[in-house]
Amino acid sequence: MLTRRYSWEERLDRARVDLGTNPQFVLFFRDLHYGSNFPTERVQNAHARGMTPVISLEISRWGDTGYLDEVVKGEFDEYFREWSENAKECGLEVMLRFGFEMNGDWFPRDPNPKNLSWHGSVRMTFSVK
Repeated sequence: MLTRRYSWEERLDRARVDLGTNPQFVLFFRDLHYGSNFPTERVQNAHARGMTPVISLEISRWGDTGYLDEVVKGEFDEYFREWSENAKECGLEVMLRFGFEMNGDWFPRDPNPKNLSWHGSVRMTFSVK
């Protein structure tokens, strides 16, 4: 039973003890909530523990159905641009899972793998220089 609130860092440290080893990667999720910028502090904390963060960027907001149409229309371009620029400024390695499981029918988006209209946002995100 969880009797108190733990920080993400405390959970990482506890997992390292429980596993008896230091994982190479640590996975966590981010959604498209506008207040949710690039998680610089979490990335720094993972690297301080010798772990490469794997960030799953969901194309939705927690509790909502999904925003693929809005992403395709460019409504999140500024969000992705700022997020990418903050990632670059952080200067540490991260792995990004953008729109993970795009071809599954368990998310509220088109499971057709030929519907790749969101690629423009991905290209823009990775073109930050």
